[in-house]
Amino acid sequence: MTSVEDLTQSLGRELFTLAQKEARPIIKSFWWKEKAIMWFARDDNLRTQMLRFVDVFPALKTTEGKTQHLREYLIQGLPHTPPIFRIADALSRFPMGANLVASVAEQSIKTISQQFITKSTPEEVLIAIRKLQKEGVSYTLDILGEAVLSEYEADEYMGKYISFMEQLSSLDCPRIDLSLKLSALYSQFDPIDFAGSVEAVKNRLRKILHVAKNLAAPVTLDAEQSQYRDLTINIFMEILDEEEFKNFENAGIAMHTYFLDSEEKIRDLIDWAKGRTTPILVRLVKGAYWDWETIAAAQKGVPSPVYGEKWQTDASFERCTDLLLKNCDVIRLAVASHNIRSIARAMAKASILGVPRDRLEFQVLLGMGDLLKKAILRMGYPVRVYMASGELLPGMGYLVRRIIENTSQTGFLLQSMGTGVPVEKLLKSPQDTMLA
Repeated sequence: MTSVEDLTQSLGRELFTLAQKEARPIIKSFWWKEKAIMWFARDDNLRTQMLRFVDVFPALKTTEGKTQHLREYLIQGLPHTPPIFRIADALSRFPMGANLVASVAEQSIKTISQQFITKSTPEEVLIAIRKLQKEGVSYTLDILGEAVLSEYEADEYMGKYISFMEQLSSLDCPRIDLSLKLSALYSQFDPIDFAGSVEAVKNRLRKILHVAKNLAAPVTLDAEQSQYRDLTINIFMEILDEEEFKNFENAGIAMHTYFLDSEEKIRDLIDWAKGRTTPILVRLVKGAYWDWETIAAAQKGVPSPVYGEKWQTDASFERCTDLLLKNCDVIRLAVASHNIRSIARAMAKASILGVPRDRLEFQVLLGMGDLLKKAILRMGYPVRVYMASGELLPGMGYLVRRIIENTSQTGFLLQSMGTGVPVEKLLKSPQDTMLA
């Protein structure tokens, strides 16, 4: 019998070859984006300052504020200022030049955001959905703007989801599929008031799920920072235990694997799912808040809740993948990763366990998964694109996280751009990385 590792290596090489064939035309079409990504990735100081610059820029209203912001972060904030920023600084000293610099910076950020964030109306979203449908992939929609500060905003956010479902349905949209963050459904969402947060969120989530159930629309609860994790899991279980939703077939929840106790939480979720008559979907992700988690823990003087090394998170991802696939009778697994090893490993384990194809799918991010989605499809597995919709300002947190992932030294996008990274390194097991 072929071992999981042998099959992982074989499938991984096949996936890599197919993805490389897709990479060539994409890279040729977006040459300047490739160069920008490589530039940011190779200079940690530039990358950090650029992310800070992008995060704040859309909130600035005046030309003076925008050029001063550029000067503080990209001129004074860098030990070695790139020539292009020195030229921009010189131009910004003159009135007409300042307007030009501010305009170019604003347009550049908008152009970057359009790669990762689709537009904000149901009609515009439907165009993006139909484009994905022609490619043979599904989607899930995240409506940005989840940082709510009042109950009015929480009601407004809930209303957006309900309105989107109803409008997309009226437009004959392919099967509606939504992802949402529970922190957007209550302005005081906090584990300090655990019971109060649970009830307040359920009151709004219940309305969303009622419409979703009538439209047979899947809804997945997104993963957030550690402080919200137990609240999210608790709410997910409680509301699906209610009479109206106990047979709801389209419920899902995202689970991080960079937490030290990820396996324990997933085991608890599986045990609960065994008491249901319908399976649940688990979107398995590695985690997008590592910096926040480690900094927050250090400020509180407590141990970090997440693994300190990337190989540890990768190993946890593989263990959690195995655990979920072994329980495919109650779990539908969505492997949400751009890591070629993680994808191939899930395919190998599913094959050896005999997991039905409808119990495993792969998810990629809009603007990041182009190299992989067609390759995965060609290998016979379904692919879903995680698509964010909204305006630039409320989407800045999402955009910055996507830029961080896109410029990661370990990201497949960077490694496929002529950097000479061999496939053996991409497919190296976490355990071998530990021993290296």
